[in-house]
Amino acid sequence: MKHNILKRTLATGLAVLCVAAYAPTFGNTGLFDTAITASAMSWTITEGSSLKCSQTQEVDGDLTVKDGGKFTIVDNATLTLTGSFTAESNSIIILGAASKIIAKSIDFSSTNVTVPDGYAVKITDTCIKTIPQWESGDCTVTLDTDDGTLTVSKMSGNGAMDKYSGPSGTPWYQYADQITAIVIKSGVTVVGDYCFGELESLKTVTVNANLESVGYNAFYGCENLETVTFAPQESGEIEFVMTPFNGCSGVIAYSEGSTALFDKDDNILKAGTALDDIETGTFNWGATTRTLDDGKYAQGAVVDNVNYTRFVYVLPLSELHGKKQATFTVTKGDASATFVTSYYYTGMVNSGVTYIPANETSVMLICVVKGGAPTELTCTLSIDGEVYQPNN
Repeated sequence: MKHNILKRTLATGLAVLCVAAYAPTFGNTGLFDTAITASAMSWTITEGSSLKCSQTQEVDGDLTVKDGGKFTIVDNATLTLTGSFTAESNSIIILGAASKIIAKSIDFSSTNVTVPDGYAVKITDTCIKTIPQWESGDCTVTLDTDDGTLTVSKMSGNGAMDKYSGPSGTPWYQYADQITAIVIKSGVTVVGDYCFGELESLKTVTVNANLESVGYNAFYGCENLETVTFAPQESGEIEFVMTPFNGCSGVIAYSEGSTALFDKDDNILKAGTALDDIETGTFNWGATTRTLDDGKYAQGAVVDNVNYTRFVYVLPLSELHGKKQATFTVTKGDASATFVTSYYYTGMVNSGVTYIPANETSVMLICVVKGGAPTELTCTLSIDGEVYQPNN
């Protein structure tokens, strides 16, 4: 499988000290059988010549593959050069699975690159390597196993990822313990159901422009997930199918340039950017554990002479089945603000007090507002555009 590689240009000066006019091999029976202890050398593969790296090797000097020259590195091998690696535009480069070339600098222009099926080429200023690659719907997913970054991209236009029936259904689930970060590139419009479920080492997620929807349980069971960052979206608001972060112990999800939507330390939702500079305050309801019947609650606090109100709706989970989002609308006099969310909670901890629904089949929807006491504010809750009427 051939890949077109974008040119990465670095200044490189090479002195040709050795011309490979035959087909030597990096390995037990080839060109670099013995360690090179003299001054660094420059190896050049000329037109019609070839060189093969058959095992992990460290070599002093530079390596240049000229137009028409051929360089091969086998599966799982790493070639480390003290100098530079250069591949001219018409050179032939064959990279094995999980192979790697590390050099002081890389000047890679070759357009004749072959890698095994299921792998892609990643090029930096100092490294060329093959990394696992999969297709998901209209998108391509790659994993850098060195730094644990899973990247979802769409090479041209926009496209959606597939939906999956569970976390183990994704092809990258086999690397669940290695994935520490996810980057969703511009052009990816939909993250499907269970796409990133049960990634036990996942810490951060970065979402670029164009995302329109995040599927059901997309990040289910990512217990160590800490931060989700959303860039300003070209399509407007992102649509969340209910509970994309179900089973996550705590997430800080926010948009660039705005305030947090969900704070891990306090384990509560916060209002959106229309109500700026949001802080939690301290809400003491006077019990170590308190159960809440289905209904609507409002609790006030004053922090640094500023009023805060927390609105809590407790309702049967069945009211949310098949729903996508909930909208809080808060008014104070003639002013109003809305907060759209797809999160619900089975409990909440704040200032050492635990709050849980009295009914085990009920959940909580929560919004904290700065700038008004409970007696000054009114709050309504809509679920998929339909106003919800609480029991109390």
